[in-house]
Amino acid sequence: DTPQNIKASIPGTVLALECDNIRQSQILLKDLPFLLDMQTYGDQLNLIISGDFRSAQQAIREKLHETQINVKRLDVVTIRMEEAFIYLVGQARKEASI
Repeated sequence: DTPQNIKASIPGTVLALECDNIRQSQILLKDLPFLLDMQTYGDQLNLIISGDFRSAQQAIREKLHETQINVKRLDVVTIRMEEAFIYLVGQARKEASI
């Protein structure tokens, strides 16, 4: 399919997170009910979330604040082809193992 259609097929919104401790953040956020996928890009963690992104931003900030992780950035970003591909491959693997 076209790159635009592939990116459009991904449900949810991508939030780019930059914070003091990416590894600890991954552990803390992995079980949030609205989190569809999480991908690391250098010092940034991209979160694909479902539902209202503003509520998700608030919940993420609160969760990280509880453990004294400083959030430097938590913004909505446009999904990249690489993120879409990784997400779709992950979903196909999950479906194949069912």
